[in-house]
Amino acid sequence: MRQELEKALDEIKRSTEEARRLQGQLQVVCAWTKRINLEGRWVALDEFLTNTLNTKITYGVSPEAMDEVLHNVETATEA
Repeated sequence: MRQELEKALDEIKRSTEEARRLQGQLQVVCAWTKRINLEGRWVALDEFLTNTLNTKITYGVSPEAMDEVLHNVETATEA
């Protein structure tokens, strides 16, 4: 039990150090693709959040995107 607790604490410490390291760095994001340059490799935002920060994510549609989609549908049906 003690070994499991020590292992969990070590993992928390490592994760905290990694999060602090990333917070202190300037993250380069592509202005067009919104991909993040991670040590010379361009990765998708969801990959970065999931694999690097161990974040759980889900997807939705922003109001702005929904407005654009609805506008495009209306324009297409009027033509």
